[in-house]
Amino acid sequence: YDPVKDFEPLSQLATGGPMLIARASAPFSNVREFVAHAKAHRGISYGTWGNGSNAHLFGELLARQAGIDLIHVPYKAEAAAHNDLFGEALGVAWANPATARGLAQAGRIKVLGITGRRRVRSMPEVPTFAEQGFAGFDLDSWIGVYAPAKTPQPVLDEWVAALQAVTRQPDVQERLAGYGFEPLGSTPAEFRAGQKADFPRVADLIKAAGVTPE
Repeated sequence: YDPVKDFEPLSQLATGGPMLIARASAPFSNVREFVAHAKAHRGISYGTWGNGSNAHLFGELLARQAGIDLIHVPYKAEAAAHNDLFGEALGVAWANPATARGLAQAGRIKVLGITGRRRVRSMPEVPTFAEQGFAGFDLDSWIGVYAPAKTPQPVLDEWVAALQAVTRQPDVQERLAGYGFEPLGSTPAEFRAGQKADFPRVADLIKAAGVTPE
């Protein structure tokens, strides 16, 4: 199974994942508490940056897994969703780690949890969904680099070595961490194995969420 036939994976440079956030005044502080609140208050809305986005899929997964009634409200950008969250038009919203970090530091939000396989060093206090007992949220968002298919192997090897060297540089790692990503610098084999494992899971989420092309 190879979901990308026209490109050759070189390196997955960094991983990360969206965070579920709430207003600072919300009566819950983590995902478990939010689920308990949602069971007592049906029809809570959550904002994302679009239909079919990873945030949308994770929202639908949470609703199904926890047995709660959530209403998806898609926006063209996360900032618009956050404005409605602060205006109390939304119950919760999703945010990228860099955005969540700034809002949390300003005291405007609570970060309930982060998706993906690991915490991020920019906000190490935020637990993953898995750590809070929720399965299936360990799908990373990531930054990766590909080459065209049939690129000669010596060229691929040179590019991989250069990408891994760049990813190991302290200033690059600091910059990636500032954006809420965990530096990785994987090998092509590791990158390909991750795709093979994750793409079918994403396809299942899309199908279960009922997402269709607009």
